[in-house]
Parts: sequence; structure tokens; C-alpha cells
Amino acid sequence: MKTRASILVLIAALAMLLTCVAGSQGTLGDSPTKVVKTTDAPVTHREASTIIARMESVIRRVIHNSSVKGTSKIAADDQAVQRTELLKELNRLFEICRPKFKFTPDMTAYDPKEFTLGNDANIKAVAGKLVNWGAVGKVAPLVSGSKPTLTVAEFGDAVGFFLLRMSELTHTPSTKFSPAMMGDGS
Repeated sequence: MKTRASILVLIAALAMLLTCVAGSQGTLGDSPTKVVKTTDAPVTHREASTIIARMESVIRRVIHNSSVKGTSKIAADDQAVQRTELLKELNRLFEICRPKFKFTPDMTAYDPKEFTLGNDANIKAVAGKLVNWGAVGKVAPLVSGSKPTLTVAEFGDAVGFFLLRMSELTHTPSTKFSPAMMGDGS
């Protein structure tokens, strides 16, 4: 029995040694690192339209909303998408999600003077609502950027922030996994 255990330990040690040697020589699971190229060019209507359509499809599937699909107002051309256009689309998706909200969060305070969205009162109200609900960052480039367009990174941040908040609002929180709901532990 001791011999058998010794052989198993020896085999395990040998396997570990071979793994370490192969790993140090770069032959074990070594694959070339893919370089992700980014650009400061603004997101186009075509790109934004594709992402919005995918977002809507996923949102409707997850929240079980099969009502008539709304239509995106973003044309599928190669012009740069404006921040105001994206805000309108996020508001449309917000309204699709709203009937499925499981709770009302504390509203986020914001200063509307920080918004750089022009003089359109309607778009400022939309931005205020989305910021208030936490669906858009209150000083994010989407609402307070210096340019009328968004880069790929800024667009991705806005979309990710929005989807995170919608997933949070449309799912019942659990005291088991939500530290803020656990109380003082007593």
C-alpha cells in the first residue's frame, strides 16, 4: 500500500514538474495575444443601430416582453451618431423595461447644469430621468461630453452602464446575495 501511494505521489510530482517546465518554456497553452485596436473616431449610425437592435432583442428575451417591437430612429448610415440620438434610444429601451422593474431604487441626485445637450428641454428631461434612475452616469460623456458624438469607448461605457442598471432593476434582489439588504448581521 505504501509503495502504491509513493508511486502516485511520484507520478503527481513528475506531472507537476513537466507542467512547470512546459509553462516556463511557453509551450503549454501559449497562444499569441490578440491586439485590440481602438479608435477615437465617433460611432456611426450603422454601428449604433446594430448595437441598439441587439440590446432590444436581449432585453425583450430576458424580461419576457413580446409586445410589438418599437423601431429605432437611428438610420443605418455612416454618419456619426449624436449623443442626443443615443439618449432617445436608451429612453425607448428604458420604457420597454420599466413595467418589469422589481423595485424602485433611491434616485440619483444630479445637477442639470452639468448637461451639455443643447437647449432642447425634452432631451434634457430624458437625460434627467435616465440619470435619476441610475441608467446613465450623471457626469458621463453621454450627458456632459464636450463633443456632440461619442467614441467607441464612450459608447461602450454608456451601453454597459445602461444594461447593468436595467438588469439590476428587472430582477428581484436577494438578501442572500445583496450585502446592502443583509442588515447588521443580527
